[in-house]
Amino acid sequence: MRKYIILDMPINDIKKVMIVDIKDEVNMFLYNTSDDVPSIGDYSFETLQEAEDFFSKEFSKEKDIIASWIYVPNPTKDC
Repeated sequence: MRKYIILDMPINDIKKVMIVDIKDEVNMFLYNTSDDVPSIGDYSFETLQEAEDFFSKEFSKEKDIIASWIYVPNPTKDC
Protein backbone atom coordinates (compact mmCIF):
# COMPACT_ATOMS: atom_id res chain seq x y z
CA MET A 1 0.00 0.00 0.00
CA ARG A 2 1.26 3.44 -0.92
CA LYS A 3 -0.46 6.72 -0.22
CA TYR A 4 0.54 10.34 -0.28
CA ILE A 5 -0.83 13.71 0.69
CA ILE A 6 0.06 17.18 -0.52
CA LEU A 7 0.01 19.53 2.45
CA ASP A 8 -2.20 22.62 2.24
CA MET A 9 0.56 24.67 3.84
CA PRO A 10 4.22 23.52 3.79
CA ILE A 11 5.64 22.60 7.18
CA ASN A 12 9.40 23.11 7.50
CA ASP A 13 9.61 23.12 3.68
CA ILE A 14 7.78 19.76 3.47
CA LYS A 15 5.04 19.90 0.82
CA LYS A 16 4.26 16.20 0.28
CA VAL A 17 4.36 13.11 2.50
CA MET A 18 4.19 9.52 1.24
CA ILE A 19 3.64 6.42 3.37
CA VAL A 20 4.67 3.06 1.94
CA ASP A 21 3.58 -0.16 3.69
CA ILE A 22 5.00 -3.24 1.96
CA LYS A 23 5.36 -6.57 3.80
CA ASP A 24 7.04 -5.99 7.17
CA GLU A 25 8.26 -2.48 6.43
CA VAL A 26 6.58 0.91 6.77
CA ASN A 27 8.37 4.00 5.48
CA MET A 28 7.46 7.67 5.31
CA PHE A 29 9.07 9.81 2.63
CA LEU A 30 9.19 13.61 2.78
CA TYR A 31 9.27 15.91 -0.25
CA ASN A 32 9.88 19.63 -0.66
CA THR A 33 7.76 19.65 -3.84
CA SER A 34 4.53 18.09 -4.98
CA ASP A 35 6.28 16.75 -8.11
CA ASP A 36 7.34 13.14 -8.64
CA VAL A 37 10.98 13.45 -7.56
CA PRO A 38 13.28 11.70 -5.05
CA SER A 39 12.49 12.37 -1.40
CA ILE A 40 14.56 14.68 0.77
CA GLY A 41 14.08 12.64 3.95
CA ASP A 42 12.51 9.51 5.33
CA TYR A 43 11.44 7.68 8.48
CA SER A 44 10.92 3.99 9.22
CA PHE A 45 8.18 2.57 11.44
CA GLU A 46 7.18 -0.84 12.69
CA THR A 47 3.48 -0.36 11.97
CA LEU A 48 1.25 1.68 9.70
CA GLN A 49 -0.50 3.08 12.78
CA GLU A 50 2.81 4.46 14.10
CA ALA A 51 3.45 6.20 10.75
CA GLU A 52 -0.06 7.68 10.67
CA ASP A 53 0.24 8.85 14.29
CA PHE A 54 3.59 10.49 13.51
CA PHE A 55 2.05 12.23 10.49
CA SER A 56 -0.84 13.51 12.60
CA LYS A 57 1.53 14.83 15.26
CA GLU A 58 4.11 16.43 12.94
CA PHE A 59 2.26 17.44 9.79
CA SER A 60 -1.45 17.70 10.45
CA LYS A 61 -2.36 21.22 11.57
CA GLU A 62 -6.00 20.50 12.36
CA LYS A 63 -6.61 17.46 14.53
CA ASP A 64 -10.28 17.34 13.52
CA ILE A 65 -9.71 17.32 9.76
CA ILE A 66 -9.36 13.92 8.11
CA ALA A 67 -6.31 13.81 5.85
CA SER A 68 -7.15 13.39 2.16
CA TRP A 69 -4.73 10.64 1.21
CA ILE A 70 -4.28 9.66 -2.43
CA TYR A 71 -3.69 5.94 -2.87
CA VAL A 72 -1.33 4.72 -5.60
CA PRO A 73 -0.46 1.19 -6.75
CA ASN A 74 2.63 -0.49 -5.36
CA PRO A 75 5.62 -0.56 -7.72
CA THR A 76 5.99 -3.67 -9.81
CA LYS A 77 8.83 -6.12 -9.26
CA ASP A 78 12.26 -4.68 -10.23
CA CYS A 79 10.78 -1.20 -10.53
